[in-house]
Amino acid sequence: MKITNVSLTLFAWDDIPPTQYGQHSRFAGASALALLRLATDDGVEGHAFLGSASNPATTDGQGLITHLKPVLMGRNPLHREALVADLWKKQRVAGVRAIGAVDVALWDLIGKAMGQPIHRLLGTYRESVPAYASSAVLQAPSAYAEQAAQGRGLTATFTQRQTLAPTPMDERIVGALEAAAKETGEPFMLMPSGAAHDTMCVAERVPSAMVFVPCKDGISHSPLEDASPADAALAAEIILNAIRSLR
Repeated sequence: MKITNVSLTLFAWDDIPPTQYGQHSRFAGASALALLRLATDDGVEGHAFLGSASNPATTDGQGLITHLKPVLMGRNPLHREALVADLWKKQRVAGVRAIGAVDVALWDLIGKAMGQPIHRLLGTYRESVPAYASSAVLQAPSAYAEQAAQGRGLTATFTQRQTLAPTPMDERIVGALEAAAKETGEPFMLMPSGAAHDTMCVAERVPSAMVFVPCKDGISHSPLEDASPADAALAAEIILNAIRSLR
């Protein structure tokens, strides 16, 4: 099997409403998307999209055709690893996004040739995976409620009934817990909590901090809450070693 053609079909994307994702990604107006097509002499094709609302396909499309297409032409797409290694040699002139699009198209082509979904080729063993939903950054809590309702054909109203100021934790105790967690070699993270824990009241009178243990499927404060004994023991070890360091 040989790659016989590499083409991009551009599509205009107009009337993009003002949108923000995170603190630095803001866009509005118009952009362009592209459908990347890898054709072969066996008739099997691989496809991928290039471009986004904030990075139009015109930014990377020319580099893909000028610099990456010659690397691909006449090559066996089943040799994906070797192809991608050669594509990365063109990173400075073609860009990461263009290389990523070609890599996706190669995987798509291989999956079709093998008659298997890509996740099987990557060695998956699960039949389902957890999913989550997110949105753009909106201006007020009421806007999130309205957006969620619209997706379900509903209407929503938002009323803020209570506002609580953040309760800072004791920096010395947090530092001791962080050091103890690092000593275990296990992954951990420092994080704020939006729940009204009892520690909010305790912290007004004595130095305080909190340790959270992961629960199965992320469910807590519920009859279904379930933490593994190993994770609970690890948390206890961290707390004990932190207390020892504070003595």
